[in-house]
Amino acid sequence: MTSRRCGWLLGAAMLAALAAVFAWIAVAAPQSAATAAQVVSKVVDFTLFIGAPLAAGTVLLIRRLKAATRGRLGAERLLGLATAGLPPARQEWGTAMRAELLSIDDPSARRAFARSAAFAALRIGHARPLAIAGTTGLLAAAGTLAVSRLLLAVDKPIGIGIYTMFAPVLLLFAAALLGAATRRSFRSGLEAGVVALFVALVGVFAVMAVEAVTWAEHYGVYVFDGDRPSTGHLGPGGAVGDALSPFFIGLHLVLWVPWPVLGAALGAAVRHRHPADGAAARQGSSRS
Repeated sequence: MTSRRCGWLLGAAMLAALAAVFAWIAVAAPQSAATAAQVVSKVVDFTLFIGAPLAAGTVLLIRRLKAATRGRLGAERLLGLATAGLPPARQEWGTAMRAELLSIDDPSARRAFARSAAFAALRIGHARPLAIAGTTGLLAAAGTLAVSRLLLAVDKPIGIGIYTMFAPVLLLFAAALLGAATRRSFRSGLEAGVVALFVALVGVFAVMAVEAVTWAEHYGVYVFDGDRPSTGHLGPGGAVGDALSPFFIGLHLVLWVPWPVLGAALGAAVRHRHPADGAAARQGSSRS
């Protein structure tokens, strides 16, 4: 069976498993007096917006990891993983390191060489992905603050959860795509997207915690969904605790995690399909 077919089967199996989980949640929910049609509609929505990106991202990542870790020896797999997806300027170096590793007969020397070369490979080329990641995370946090203050200014305390769950997805996807496209490297895009995810997560929830106090003082509602507490009174501690709930953090992670992988894959595919564009542009500018 080909690796492509295995990937499709893995994705389909994961999607079916997630759909089953979503169906169980929809049926077992405490307020589930829903009709069969409503349950089916919820399962379809969850599968499309959560399950499908998760399955696609998982399959893409597994295929990349499998291709990078080919080899019979542990040292060979380690170095293959560390040098996978290097930018074009460093690909020849990675190939040379892998060839040098195979020429070493002593197992301990081979392992030491693999560790040293892997460490060197992991230290290079981080400046641009980190700059993209930092900018993306700050934009997500700034957007959270702007949406919160806008809703308060127009007297619409409906909660900012819709923004925090879905708007950063576009930013994370764009960050990974830009990181991969500018360096023609899936690895660079994934690095930019993953670091952006963590920066955005910290920034968004830090803003939510601060804004939760403001929403509680002005309207007595939770900042995430605009609901009132069952007790009738919402203090600063309860407001911040709800905003930083592990459930909300986990929900955001589940929604956000696939998109750096998908953005990096698309950015790398676009640049690999048109590898001569950048060289042609540079040649044209040098002639002029």
